[in-house]
Amino acid sequence: MNQTELVYKKTKGLSPFAYTVVGEWLYFCDEHIKALFRYHLEKEVCEYVVKFDGRYVNQNFYKMCAYGEELWLLPFSDGKIICFNMKKEESAYYDIPETVKEKRIPFTDMFFRKGKAYIVPRGDNRFLIEVDLETHGMREIELVKEKQGADFVSFLGAVQIQNQIYLAESTENILIMFDSDNDNLKIIDIEGYELEGLSPKAIEDEIWFVPVNSGKDILIYNVNSNSFMEKEYPIKGLPENEVCLFMVYNEEIWFLANQNKKIYKVNRDMNIEAEIIISDFNENDTVIYISGMLCANQFFWHGHSGTPLIRVKDGVVQILDVGEDKRLLEIYLETIGKRSVYEKTSGKKTVGEYIYYSLK
Repeated sequence: MNQTELVYKKTKGLSPFAYTVVGEWLYFCDEHIKALFRYHLEKEVCEYVVKFDGRYVNQNFYKMCAYGEELWLLPFSDGKIICFNMKKEESAYYDIPETVKEKRIPFTDMFFRKGKAYIVPRGDNRFLIEVDLETHGMREIELVKEKQGADFVSFLGAVQIQNQIYLAESTENILIMFDSDNDNLKIIDIEGYELEGLSPKAIEDEIWFVPVNSGKDILIYNVNSNSFMEKEYPIKGLPENEVCLFMVYNEEIWFLANQNKKIYKVNRDMNIEAEIIISDFNENDTVIYISGMLCANQFFWHGHSGTPLIRVKDGVVQILDVGEDKRLLEIYLETIGKRSVYEKTSGKKTVGEYIYYSLK
């Protein structure tokens, strides 16, 4: 890998916050716009797909997952769960179960296996939601029983390894294993290690718990041997309260350091194999990129409005600005028939700002 620099440029159009890849299309939703778009990764063409019913969407979406012809969108706040059929171009809206207490980002992910899906809890939500992918019927699986005087939980994230889903909960400091083949629940003794502040990722038969903020070691759990070990955090001399994002891709391990303005590629032994400087980036030393998404043979990092995607594929890192193409606006204007309104404000708003305000 010879790449040593990535030039950052803030987008003037849309910035994907929830997204996934289907074939050569990147389907995505902006952080604020209550609509679905798609971007062809090879032809670099962006299209408006559908507007969602604003009555059922609050603060848009946290995650988008694809299964067959369906896109599942998980709410950022207490809106509805949406399933969009890409072939029929139809949207179905499903209530969050009343038992779910968490109102802000109640779910973090969605796993699929043998005709069922499992919606993963986050924060103060003790329920894994099982979805029948044929009927869309849902049932709740309680992961932690309520206790008198201690009724708060805090789920940090989860990984799927074959038929087993592992969920990290920091209040009780436990790792829960759910076997989707037989509905068994098991509490795994973490032997005194602290899960608070760690984010789980799966690498083959291991779960790597990586600190979001630098300063802690990486905790590794081997699911076959039921054993834990630690590895020293590979990046030294990071600024205080630095936020490093960790991604696993084809057994490659990548870090993005927001304040340090660098991307690192490391190996399983935690040796740094490559460093890429992000130039023209993050003048205020704040958190710009906040999360990542693995999609088949590539992954992305994303942030808040105005932040373009960072794409990593085949060892190449690039800035992916999906909202800069004016053809997106042309298609959108033809679809909703508001060309005259736009022409009156032309030059005063960016593409993303115009679409956002016209969809409010």
